[in-house]
Amino acid sequence: MNKFENANVLVILIVGFMSVAMGLNSVAQQDRHFIPPKQFQYYPDTESQRISWDRAERACLPVDLLEELSTECMSALSSYFMKEPVWNFSKLYNFSSGRGLDSGLSRINSRVRGLPYGFDDYEIDDIPLWEDIFDGRLQNRKFDVEQTIADPDCNELSYYRTSGLENDMNLQCAAREMYKYATLLDACFTASDRLRVLDGNSPSTSNGKLNGYQYSLALIEENVSELSEREMATRRLQKGYLHAKWVSNQCGGELREIAAWTGSDESELYQSVKGSHDYALTVAARGGDEWAIRSYPLSSLDSDKFKQDLLEHFPLLMHRHLGAPALLENSVDRRRHQAKAYLLLEQLAGEEVAKREYDPDELKQELAYVREGGELAVPRSTDEVFQETLKLYEAQSEASEPQ
Repeated sequence: MNKFENANVLVILIVGFMSVAMGLNSVAQQDRHFIPPKQFQYYPDTESQRISWDRAERACLPVDLLEELSTECMSALSSYFMKEPVWNFSKLYNFSSGRGLDSGLSRINSRVRGLPYGFDDYEIDDIPLWEDIFDGRLQNRKFDVEQTIADPDCNELSYYRTSGLENDMNLQCAAREMYKYATLLDACFTASDRLRVLDGNSPSTSNGKLNGYQYSLALIEENVSELSEREMATRRLQKGYLHAKWVSNQCGGELREIAAWTGSDESELYQSVKGSHDYALTVAARGGDEWAIRSYPLSSLDSDKFKQDLLEHFPLLMHRHLGAPALLENSVDRRRHQAKAYLLLEQLAGEEVAKREYDPDELKQELAYVREGGELAVPRSTDEVFQETLKLYEAQSEASEPQ
């Protein structure tokens, strides 16, 4: 175990086990088409950013896969991506002939798999930009992280099943620095993951042997007949690919150092990065950092107190979580929370914005129920879920053991 691992290892494994199961289920249910869903622009698209991206396109496209991206290209990408929101790149849409659109390649932070970032996340006073993560303070940040780990009060914030929202611990536990460290781990590992797929070989095609990026472009060309939609899908893929290249360049191939991982088995790197990320993000969120709270993949194993605190201080965010699959099993209960989130969002930003995230025509009964003051379901207690999940995990472990 490295120095970031703690007594919550079992819980982390269980959460990971649940996340993988949910991820496989969501992939199976995806529509088999090749057009990414519409991307709403919640963050201002400024003239300077448009100019920066035009410069990046001229310097970087088309991508020459036989050469490294040029210095001019990397400089242009930095000018653009540094000013972009971190949350804008939580998904990368790539393509395969077997299932068309795939929004995977985000294995470290599972938040976006269950709940996409929405209007209320972007509505806060300031949101995390990439310049906040790649700010040249890695060594100072690692020192802050080590100090936090050495503080027993801060370590208590990492306990999934007991800790709540402790805003008074924010400064003592360097919550913002812990968030930035967790996001750096996520970014560097995820970029490596994505490039392994996009730069790796894909099945042979009529065009010959292509890598994943070329294959995705070819599939878009072959399967999307509408010109505007084809151009949109191509641009999204190009930008996601260039972002992964840029992040990888920013990380400098030093993921082991960033994660303070000293092992020799590459297969263990994921668990090490995942454990360090989850520890840092949990402490940051419990310590009251809003960036961390909004990035946190809330699960049924999180403490009852933390969920109650979120409902009190972040009601719209919490109802959105309760409308997603992770916390409530009953689909009617989830839809009622979606209706509540719709009404809160409508009150905050108006009907047009609320309709971007929820379809009121599909929630007519639930909206009527909520407007009439109907009682909304709450998640099962953490202890109950923990015991049930532990039994399931043990059964799976026993089943996988050789007879």
